[in-house]
Amino acid sequence: ALGRLQLRLMDGRNQRRRANATIIMKGLLGAGVTGPARVDAGGLGTWNAFPVRVRDGAAFQRYLLLRGIDTRSDYMSILAFEEEWKRHGDVVYLPNHPGMDAGDALRVVEAVVSAVKAGFSVKAGY
Repeated sequence: ALGRLQLRLMDGRNQRRRANATIIMKGLLGAGVTGPARVDAGGLGTWNAFPVRVRDGAAFQRYLLLRGIDTRSDYMSILAFEEEWKRHGDVVYLPNHPGMDAGDALRVVEAVVSAVKAGFSVKAGY
């Protein structure tokens, strides 16, 4: 029964995630963040995670947390990519969930823009 309820809610929740991701991507592009996350042609991402790469992920996470943005660095651990991630920066996952609204997504963008202005080098995506 619980699974059926979740399935009924899934489309709406995914639409909210996509709307949040659009706001975040546009905001990051406008801030000069390179390499925006993307969905392959014909695909429709659910955006249950919004990764960015940063040279010092722990410092970036602290910076955002002081601005009210909670992030994760442990959403996925794929050993095959670990060495590549270390060469290009730590992966930090920005919040994006169906409980967020457009204002929340804009606050995420504002915090990342502030971090970029403070000297963090941020690249969207893996």
